[in-house]
Amino acid sequence: MAIRVEQSVLIERNIEDVWNWMADTSNLATWQGGVSAVEDVQGEGPGATHVEVRHVMGREMRSRVEITDYQPPYLMGFRVLEGPVLFQGHQTAQEENGGTRVTILIEAEPGGFFAVAAPLLQGQVSKDTEADLQRLKMLLEGG
Repeated sequence: MAIRVEQSVLIERNIEDVWNWMADTSNLATWQGGVSAVEDVQGEGPGATHVEVRHVMGREMRSRVEITDYQPPYLMGFRVLEGPVLFQGHQTAQEENGGTRVTILIEAEPGGFFAVAAPLLQGQVSKDTEADLQRLKMLLEGG
């Protein structure tokens, strides 16, 4: 079963501030609740990689992520090169009503343990992504 999750939030900050904060991998563990650490950051922009340590459904996952597309301040594409769940997606930012609409799209084709649990994983990824975007909004709006 393929997984597809798309969530968005409107943040009352200008697009440059939002982009600069989201694109900085050192901030990932602050706004993405499942990320406990970011390690081995290599480069910037397209082709850059880093390792994300996440906790999904009670299991630790280490995934090497590659930046596939980088168009500041509007689009950052990514894909997992190594890890238990190979996923890809993108983050976009659009100016809207004086703020910034951030949208995250994640697509995956889970294998192994996660293939059996795909329906549960879909729901968990959707809830986690929504919570991550709300956390990002709170952090950037100063709430």
